[in-house]
Amino acid sequence: MFDIYVLVEEEAKEDVFQELRGKYEEVEEKLLFLPKMALFLARSKKKNTELHSKSVHSVEEEINDDVQTYRKRRNVFLSSKIQLQERHLRSFKTNDTEWPNMWQINGDLSPTMKVVESWQGGYNGSGITVSVVDDGLQTDHIDLVSNIRLDGHYDFVDGDADPSPPYNFRHGTNVAGLIAAERDNGICVVGVAYRSTLIGIRLISNNYTTDISESQAIAHGYNIIDISSNSWGPPDSYGYSAPGVLTAAAFELGVTKGRGGKGVIYIWAAGNGDTTDNCNADGYANSIYTVTISSVNINGHPAWYSEVCAPALAVTYSGDKNQRYMVTTSNADSCIGDTEGTSFSAPQAAGMVALALQANPDLTWRDVQHLIVKTAKYQQLSEAADYGFALNGAGNYVGQMFGYGLMDAEAMVRYSKTWKTVPKQEIFKSSISTPYWVLNSTLTTMSGAILVEGTCPVKYLEHVQVHTVFQSSERAYVELDLVSPAGTRSRLMTQRKYDKGFSGQQEWTFMSVQFWGEKPNGNWTLTFTIPLNQTGNFSVWQLILYGTSSDPLSGHNYYKRLFCSSFN
Repeated sequence: MFDIYVLVEEEAKEDVFQELRGKYEEVEEKLLFLPKMALFLARSKKKNTELHSKSVHSVEEEINDDVQTYRKRRNVFLSSKIQLQERHLRSFKTNDTEWPNMWQINGDLSPTMKVVESWQGGYNGSGITVSVVDDGLQTDHIDLVSNIRLDGHYDFVDGDADPSPPYNFRHGTNVAGLIAAERDNGICVVGVAYRSTLIGIRLISNNYTTDISESQAIAHGYNIIDISSNSWGPPDSYGYSAPGVLTAAAFELGVTKGRGGKGVIYIWAAGNGDTTDNCNADGYANSIYTVTISSVNINGHPAWYSEVCAPALAVTYSGDKNQRYMVTTSNADSCIGDTEGTSFSAPQAAGMVALALQANPDLTWRDVQHLIVKTAKYQQLSEAADYGFALNGAGNYVGQMFGYGLMDAEAMVRYSKTWKTVPKQEIFKSSISTPYWVLNSTLTTMSGAILVEGTCPVKYLEHVQVHTVFQSSERAYVELDLVSPAGTRSRLMTQRKYDKGFSGQQEWTFMSVQFWGEKPNGNWTLTFTIPLNQTGNFSVWQLILYGTSSDPLSGHNYYKRLFCSSFN
């Protein structure tokens, strides 16, 4: 593994390269998606008499000094030590290999995702390319091979163009079958978008990545990929983890330059930490650039692993060990019936988005999010106790675990055909509030408000972020609620009982999609809560609002708009 990376402007490329060669045994230039920039990786400080006498800790200090030196250089954009980041695949495996029917598509479920109805209308994902960013993809799988693209694949673990995984890695091939397994071939399953084209991007191996490899995987093929299906992320239940600087830049590249400027659609699995976890601690799931999808089981209830998730736009059906698993493709041309997890909700969502893009290839990444909000169905779904669906200030029912409900492929296709591109994105940042609330055994909750006035350029909300700085004697017990001027309450953070052992200062940006369509003017109230036996403080918060200056649904007469009269 390399020790350090330096991202440098092209004009200083040669100087930095020669300097690194003088200090390190091995220096390698990596191809990067950023124009007019060069990325160098270096490892092993050169051995000399002076260095032989130093401790490992001293060598580590020299590497740290190099990082700081390069950061101060005028032509250096970024330098950093390379660190492994823990990343887990979001699925659960058992030894039960029975063959169930594909109940999530062809069963007598109510509500239904209406995938078959979309097929009957002639929509099957034809012409749409979906990447599977995962632990690999068996490109010659007998039920997938007809839909595998001949080029465009990449393995960021081994550094070659073959994304095929080792034998015991099956997760990516499981995911791929739900998207694009072939129809009517008498083998295994049929994918939601069974005529779409698959690209394999191997990223995950032994649960670790780097910011560099993640950024390359996210940016890879942005000019040929329409949808990126991602069923991976930071560990469930503990920690707060966000994309690194390079990965964040890759997301921005994908949505601004991908698909000819319309944006790659990044689908993301919400996570499997159950109600003792919250997906807002996952900086990938709570990105405005990702479509975060959670799971509902065959009975219309949260799967046993479903999390509280203010960033979740919607759910699809997925397996649940307490109810019924799902079947899909697996390694070595096999077919397995033991899948569960949000890992297998996300690819079904990717397949449904592929059907919508086939109906209207001009949909932007934000159009797709609007479509999901509009067409998802909350009826007959039951959230966990203490959560449930409520009507937001724009007339949309939204839940703390299920977002706007179960995705509906047929409705997405139908509305896509006549969809009008939403207005450009506006962004508003409030003034920074510094309340410094101190909580203890006699005061366990405090609230404050930020007023958004009429001069705010955002008139119709999409994403709402809250940037915070707080501290607690035990971070696991922190709760944060945000209430909009329309009275909509979003559970930004709930107690996470396994996130123990951290009592330092936490700086974090939370995100919610639960205010979608509301008007932002008025007081936004944030409440910070800890239990009686804890202490803590809350020192900084700021609202960042995303949306449009004009009604994005103007001209769409099939939308019901419901606002409080004081905001008209």
